[in-house]
Amino acid sequence: MRDERVSVVGASGDRAIRGTQAQALLPCITSATSGSSRLSAGIVVMPPRASSKVHVHEHSDIVVMVVAGKALTLVGDDLIPYAHAPGEFIFIPAGVIHMAVNLSSSSPLTAVEVRTDPHFRGHFRTRSTCLL
Repeated sequence: MRDERVSVVGASGDRAIRGTQAQALLPCITSATSGSSRLSAGIVVMPPRASSKVHVHEHSDIVVMVVAGKALTLVGDDLIPYAHAPGEFIFIPAGVIHMAVNLSSSSPLTAVEVRTDPHFRGHFRTRSTCLL
């Protein structure tokens, strides 16, 4: 017997949204698509040479796994660089300042992102509004 709480959700382009951080977001697992109450997951695509603003997700842990391309994530008050490539994961705890950079000048960066926010919303503050 199937468990009605289990969901399989495809990466449908009709849910894609343009994020405010120079990237396309494709929410896949959310409270709306699967009934999740604690997690969300989606695909993030960042254009060549793009970078996000320095920001913080105050209430959401984030795990990012690069699928294609090479990323650099600058983390913490001193923006310490962490490089990650396809198949590698980075964990960023809630409340930690960070920014993402696509290191390629010619290819998009594609990653799977999991958040402890069931809506996969970009609730964040940029560095200019962060208390450092």
